[in-house]
This record gives sequence, C-alpha cells and structure tokens, in this order.
Amino acid sequence: MNIFKLEFKSTFKSLILWSCIVAFILVLFMAFYPSMSGDEMKDLINTKMSAIPESILKAMGIADIPDFTDMMQYYAYVLQYVVLAGAIYASILGANTLIKEETDGTIEYLYAQPVTRIQITLYKLLSSISSFFIFIAAIAVVSSVIFLMFKPENTDFIKIITDTKIILSGVMFSGLIFLSIGFLISTVIKSAKQATPISIGIVFGTYILGMFSKTVSDKVALADNLKYLSPIDYGMPLDMLKNGFDTINIVLGILIIVVCISFSFVLYNKKDLKI
Repeated sequence: MNIFKLEFKSTFKSLILWSCIVAFILVLFMAFYPSMSGDEMKDLINTKMSAIPESILKAMGIADIPDFTDMMQYYAYVLQYVVLAGAIYASILGANTLIKEETDGTIEYLYAQPVTRIQITLYKLLSSISSFFIFIAAIAVVSSVIFLMFKPENTDFIKIITDTKIILSGVMFSGLIFLSIGFLISTVIKSAKQATPISIGIVFGTYILGMFSKTVSDKVALADNLKYLSPIDYGMPLDMLKNGFDTINIVLGILIIVVCISFSFVLYNKKDLKI
C-alpha cells in the first residue's frame, strides 16, 4: 500500500494542474451561455452553422446542430474539448506509471520493498485510476457549481445532474481506454521522456482517424468503421446526451482495456529493468 501512496503523491501536482485547467475552460465557455440562450442568438447560430458543409460538421462532432439555447446541449458541446484534454491527461498518466522509476533511478527503492512485480504493477495501476477518477469528480463538482450559477429559471436541477452523470460517464470511459493504452506503452518505452509525446501522438492520431471517418463515410466504402479506432468517439458528450452508450463501443472499449492491462502485467513481469 506504500507504493500506492507514493505513486498517488507523485501524480498529485499534475492532477491539480489538469483539474484547474479544465475547470478554467469550463467556467470560461459556460460564462457565455446566458448570451447564447436568446432566440436571436439561436437564429444567428443556426444560420451560420447551416452554411457549413455537413462533412465538416460531422468532423466537429455536431452533425446534428445542437440547440445552444438548451444549457445541457451547450454544455455537452463545450465538453467535447474536455474529452480531448481528459484523454491526453489519462494517456500521459498511464504512460508514465511504470517507466518513471527507471528513468529517475529510484527503481531500486521499490525492489527493496517486500513486494512482487505483480504487486508493483497493480498498486501503480490503481493509483493512476484513482487519480483519473478524482479528475472526473473535479469536473463534476465544477460543472454542478456552474449549473447553479447559470441555469435558467424553472430548470429541473435533478434532471441536469442526471444528464451530467451520463455525459461524464462517457468522458471517464474514453479516458480509461487511453489510460490503459498508456499503461501498456509504459512497459515498452525506454524513458519517461518518451511518454508525453507518444501519448499525445496516440490521442491526436486516433482523434484524426475518427474525424476522417466521419468526413468521408459517405464517399469511401468501409471508412465509417475507422471510427471504432477512435476511443474519444466512444464517449462524445453530445452523443452520450442524446443516445447514451453504443453497445459496440462498450464491448470494444472494455476489450481494449482488458487486453492492454493484461499485456502490461505480462510484459512488466518479464522486463529487464534498469537498476
């Protein structure tokens, strides 16, 4: 359990930093909501967005133009950027988990403890997952405060919280997929310096695949299937708000998580560590 505490302590500063950045983004964007809720603004937005090609709207994740006068639809649209930030944070968090002791030269300390490699891997994984859960919880708390500040009169606050739970469950699911991918990467890279660029590359690479799939799905056969290579699309807020989870996405997401974590345990147990 000391390993869990040490790992959590080492990631606490980055957790606070990422949480504050996301909170700032949410507050900044949601502060514009009162000016978006009028009928005149709604007509203006619909006119402007209807002029944008459908393929571009699909790539932006807004094939069905949101009703920006509806606070939850506006919130879900804003949260699309938070999904991307959360995926990057989760991926970096996972990719640094097992490699940083080797890079910092502190792996000897872990071997001095009466624990096995399996236990080291497990405690570190649980610590990373805990940090990400706290990150999601911070988003939920900030969102609740924002809703209290900006919600229109006669709005059902309980319904808002219920919708928020659905939306954030998608954010969490996508993040856990990237965390597990990053965790696997942590067993094969040679230095923690490689963790961040590789993690960001994977997130943006898969995100671009998803955008490409949406853009050319009507023109290129089987291109629509590329969206399954984009875990961010498994929990897009607007889709979650309107349709909830897609069964195929749930199955694929769980499969990716299980496979990545399983291989991580196997590879790290066989790895020649730099002591």
